[in-house]
Amino acid sequence: MSPFLNDDPLGVTSGRSRRDPLQIVGTGGQAQPLSAFFGGGGFAGGRDAAFTAASVTPDRARIFFPNMDTRSEVNERNRTELSRSARFFFNNDCFVRGILLSYARQMAYSMPVPNTPDEEWNTMARHAWRTLSGSAASFDRAGKYNFATMQIMLSLLSKKDGDSLTVPTISPDGRSRMMLYEGHQIGSGTRGTEADDWFDGVRVDRQGLALRYNILSGMSRDERGQILDASQAYLYAKYERARQPRGVSALAPLLDSGVDVREITNDMQRGLKARQLIGFYWTPRDTSSPYFNTQRKSLQNELKKAYGGDGDDPSDPADPTQSILPYEDVFSGGNMVQAEDMIPQVLESAQPHENEMAFLDWRLRMMARGMDMPPEAVWQLGSLNGNTQRWVGEELDEMLRAERVQTQAPWVDWAWFMTIGPEIASGRLREPKIPDADRDYIGWWSIKQVQPPRKSLDKGREGKLRIEEVKNFLLSRERYHGSQGADWQDETWQSLREIKKIHEALVDEFEFSDPIIEIILARLLSPDPGTTIGNLNPDHLAELDEAQRKQEEADLTIPDDEVPEDPES
Repeated sequence: MSPFLNDDPLGVTSGRSRRDPLQIVGTGGQAQPLSAFFGGGGFAGGRDAAFTAASVTPDRARIFFPNMDTRSEVNERNRTELSRSARFFFNNDCFVRGILLSYARQMAYSMPVPNTPDEEWNTMARHAWRTLSGSAASFDRAGKYNFATMQIMLSLLSKKDGDSLTVPTISPDGRSRMMLYEGHQIGSGTRGTEADDWFDGVRVDRQGLALRYNILSGMSRDERGQILDASQAYLYAKYERARQPRGVSALAPLLDSGVDVREITNDMQRGLKARQLIGFYWTPRDTSSPYFNTQRKSLQNELKKAYGGDGDDPSDPADPTQSILPYEDVFSGGNMVQAEDMIPQVLESAQPHENEMAFLDWRLRMMARGMDMPPEAVWQLGSLNGNTQRWVGEELDEMLRAERVQTQAPWVDWAWFMTIGPEIASGRLREPKIPDADRDYIGWWSIKQVQPPRKSLDKGREGKLRIEEVKNFLLSRERYHGSQGADWQDETWQSLREIKKIHEALVDEFEFSDPIIEIILARLLSPDPGTTIGNLNPDHLAELDEAQRKQEEADLTIPDDEVPEDPES
């Protein structure tokens, strides 16, 4: 008996009721609504649903999503399995490894710049920050990363493992140093099940704020671990859910596709290698010839002789196969057996088929999309024209800048606070002088962040446009230098210091006259020197040429005190 009423293959009854249009015969032989087999009304809205995706239909498979509480969406067991798979692909799959390394490299690093009204303190804080963060020995407890390279590692860990934990420590001289824990070192261990507010090694309050972290040694999950207050650590992760206590590996939606691609390509490779190893075979000139069987037996006898047999006994143990010639005998100096009316042929194959390669291309593009990256940015960028390459570059740049705002910028603020704070507390760095009106809103923790330079496929055109915008006050120096990954004040002040040094050298060392100094500075400062110098006195230009000639002669003249004495005088 068919499980469907009236032998309807789709399970749609001929006498549908208005409330239950789909019915199935249950184990007791009674008709039951289809919703009873799909979890009742909790899954589908039935025919009254405003969205077809919320309705039960036999035309597509049911979507099952077991947990709506994002705090426990990924438990410790699932996270461990995701981490194991992600690390396997990072270690062994070139495509996945390339995506992760490219992402971390292009994320690069942001740099903090003090932003208080006290310019003297800003300069002092810059110097202290560069001293403490520029060296791996002074910034990292393990001595592996400085402030810039640690950001690159954090970006890599957030995508590969899902998250990581940064904990400040105190060096013997009282300065702050960072300690980095990987995602597998955060876990419930044997103590995390004692309370319901622990989720995979993180204790949160009712609003989702992290209160505690449980740090494991990383060698075993069967340990109690060490509880750390959340105010003394930073969990670096991309939170895609409001109540999410921990990050999830970005490779999670890629792993199934990655396994499929590896299996398909491995099978393709085995087939190609096998066809290359078994590349020759014998074929008769005329299979309808009555001598065909005789020729085949003659060939087998010759093969047996090649194996060392006498060629007469069909059961000769020296020839267990009686039909093949070793690959080594063909390509390592052996002679191919010749037989009358038999032609050696090369085994050719049309594999892999173009449809298979198109399928693989589609899977790889979907894997890139799963990483929120334009597929062309990591796969076949050269197939695009100039306009589409610009579009892909802009999309990639916007994705990276959004990631920096969401994940990188809060960590940079925290790292500044944890590094400069101890310097002020110890008295090595004074607090900035802040006006009373701004004291509640601005302090030593106030910074700006300089992000890496924007990506461009046409730097010449865009560079000229930005220079014109700065000259015409349509673009501030802060935004211009910020787009180049630099601080406008550092760059501008350094340029002014260079001009000052040049002016001092022109006056004191070269002793040029004021008109000559004016010409040289005009050439240094004007984007188009001809527009400024052309209006100067021609006599001054001639004087400049004469000064240059005299300087060249002076460079070639040996001073009197350096002339060697004549030994005969």
